[in-house]
Amino acid sequence: KYSYSSLVKKNRGWRELSTRRCTLLLESSTLGILKGWSKGGEQIASLVSSAKDESMNLSSRRAEARATITASFRRSMDKLMATLTASQSHFVRCIKPNARMLAAREAGSFVGDLVQEQLKHN
Repeated sequence: KYSYSSLVKKNRGWRELSTRRCTLLLESSTLGILKGWSKGGEQIASLVSSAKDESMNLSSRRAEARATITASFRRSMDKLMATLTASQSHFVRCIKPNARMLAAREAGSFVGDLVQEQLKHN
């Protein structure tokens, strides 16, 4: 069975760790080009922070879209229920006069119990 809980715990806070590690790496570097970057540790933190904010904005937009679809469905169902409630049913129910479906014009072709049962379940 696959479990992602340990993966989440393991990777929690990776952005903060990555920022600190990058800053330490840049500060300890002997290369001149990287030493210049070590002074811009705040810039790195800012970039990481803005990436985090953007990913949160994306997830909140997705949540809004889901909420909008749900709200649209709910409004549609409410409208349908209002239409059904306001309408009146008009229909013609065909009643079988007897088991053999003989025409009612023939004398004695109605079977009372059969007709009553059909009307009861109408």
